[in-house]
Amino acid sequence: MALRRRSLVLLAGTALGLLSYGAYKARTHTASTEPKKMLPSTALLMSGGATAAPPSAEAAQYFARITDPGSARKAILAELIDDLVADGLWAKLDAAWLLASDIAGNARVNLKSSSYTLSENGGLTFTADQGYQGNGTTGYLSTGYTPSVNGSQFTQNSASMGGYVRNSRTTDQLWGLMGCDGNPTGNTSYLYPKVASVGAIYSLTGGFVATAVTNAQGMWISSRTSSTARALYRNGSSITTSSATATGRPNREVLILASMQDNGTPAGYSGDQVSFAFIGSGLTSAEQLLLTDRVMQYLSAIAGTLAQIAVFAGQSNSRGVFLTVGDVPGYLRSADSSIKIWSTGSGAFVTLDNGVNNVVDTTYGTGNWGAEAQFSYLWRQDRPSGTIYIIKTGLIGPLAADGSQNDWSPSTGEFFATMQAQVRAAKTALLAQGIGSKVTDFYWMQGEGDTVLGLTIAQAYQANLADLASNVRSQCGGLRTKMIVGRISQAAAWTDGAAVRTCQAAYVASDSRARLVDTDSYPMQGDAIHYTAAGQVSLGADMYAASKTIA
Repeated sequence: MALRRRSLVLLAGTALGLLSYGAYKARTHTASTEPKKMLPSTALLMSGGATAAPPSAEAAQYFARITDPGSARKAILAELIDDLVADGLWAKLDAAWLLASDIAGNARVNLKSSSYTLSENGGLTFTADQGYQGNGTTGYLSTGYTPSVNGSQFTQNSASMGGYVRNSRTTDQLWGLMGCDGNPTGNTSYLYPKVASVGAIYSLTGGFVATAVTNAQGMWISSRTSSTARALYRNGSSITTSSATATGRPNREVLILASMQDNGTPAGYSGDQVSFAFIGSGLTSAEQLLLTDRVMQYLSAIAGTLAQIAVFAGQSNSRGVFLTVGDVPGYLRSADSSIKIWSTGSGAFVTLDNGVNNVVDTTYGTGNWGAEAQFSYLWRQDRPSGTIYIIKTGLIGPLAADGSQNDWSPSTGEFFATMQAQVRAAKTALLAQGIGSKVTDFYWMQGEGDTVLGLTIAQAYQANLADLASNVRSQCGGLRTKMIVGRISQAAAWTDGAAVRTCQAAYVASDSRARLVDTDSYPMQGDAIHYTAAGQVSLGADMYAASKTIA
């Protein structure tokens, strides 16, 4: 059975320097049928050819210790490891095991170092790309890791452990995901996802806590961030917290699919299937969510079900200001149930209806639509069995931090923070469905607002755009997130437009995973500022084509 591939597209459009809506009713594109062939613009500009980079030192050391899984799997693994390093999570790990691997030997290897290779005990079943399952009576994996002896990142007042339970289980069982007791018995660290009437129970360097849950399935993380602060998370969401004081690190070995008792014998043999497990230092709420995200991205990638997120952000030409449902080409008016758009009001995805529900505010008309229409159409043409998810919002302001108005600078916590929150909400909604997702593409159609604030700000655009890209990759996507930049027009209204255009090209030339799309040939509305419907169709097509030039 073919696996369905999903993609989530976020468009954040802003409007700048707009006159009255009634003044711009004239349109230059009213075609109702699809063009016979939509070619990318001849003015599509690309950075120097991107070649495959050698693996990072962190990825290379892991590859040297496993049986070669092939180039496709190694690319997924390298991306996971490099993202963990960039996230700051790699440094917080003592050990992590990708139990969902191609072969059992690779599944037992510690991602972080040559220490703590897992050993099989009793009745276990390994399934490629899924993980290890215990038999509920004798099977478990021994880690060789004793917190009181081997804990480097795992300390008394800063500790975490957890893993991903792949199977659904709503029945109560005394099955341990992982953990150990200590002697004295108060120094315990273990995690049982669903036991008896108390639900899930966990302990971390002392004292256990119980909380009600309905299913053992999902990504579980227990974390202690201070001597009196602990939390238990499932699929990125907190399900309980505790102020129990830390008493010490356990002096027994950590087991997976069971828990070591204080007397040195295993207990809580599990019949669940576990795909991932880790031990490390305390994780904040944001950090555990990021780790959950990275693990789900890996598991979804090897299953072929990763939801690819493309973020479109920018000003009025990202929004498609003044365009209405009457301007939508006929072939884009046909509803496709596999093209979804995020409704912020209901917090759910609905089927995209171009010219009707592309935007949530009505400042510049009720039916504004933009590049998302043609982009999603072409995406679906290439992936007939896929589902694409779209989020679009309208915001007004420059990229540069500007105290006189809201802006897109990541440093001010304004529009960038709004976009980031929307990405998290959408990803969380997908995660609740067991779908891993990732921002693979970022589409940026902006710069006009920075041309009218003085030459100094215009000339700083390259640095500001590089900073935006860095934050997009670290806060929303990953190191391999593509940056597709739409070049602003040469409109006379843009006082220092030449400087911004130069900076846009310079940034793209410095980033091997960036591309520049020249929009100069696109037809304009009567204001000579905003693209017509034909221009928006071209923008969507050219941005999609640009993305396809980056592996």
